[in-house]
Amino acid sequence: MSDLETAFEHLVRAEAAYYDARRAFWGHTDRHLAIVINAIRGSGRGTALRELEHFPLDQRRKALIELTWAGSFDSGDTQRAWRLIEGLGEEWLADQLSGEIDRILEAPSATYEEFRALGDLLARVAPQFLPSLIDRARRSDDPDIRDVADDLSTHSRPETEGNPGTE
Repeated sequence: MSDLETAFEHLVRAEAAYYDARRAFWGHTDRHLAIVINAIRGSGRGTALRELEHFPLDQRRKALIELTWAGSFDSGDTQRAWRLIEGLGEEWLADQLSGEIDRILEAPSATYEEFRALGDLLARVAPQFLPSLIDRARRSDDPDIRDVADDLSTHSRPETEGNPGTE
């Protein structure tokens, strides 16, 4: 058997083990959502985001804080978090996002990466909040965050100007 064939056989066994683990997880607890939400902030983020896709909409909405957190950092799972946020419903999302944006950006530890990723997220899922984020970035003492404002200004469309922001 060649190295490639051996690698494929390992892949087949790993996939079978993965599905066995999923069946065990879904079959032995009534706390699925809490476990998945908690894992979003840990080393199991990718797995948690993939599993969250299987929950009904009303349960996925309960993960907004963690999804916004996961979508506000540059990581390999940012795009998946963005897609999950997009699937929460535009109107519901607009009602909920304002507080989440404030919570993230008002933290003393808010960084360039958070402004950048959150700006990219807003440009994609809630552009009406982008002008407010750009304004906050422009007022920052951090020159890197001010650069984010310049970069994100290209995302801000004229029709979003004057809409309620996050302040």
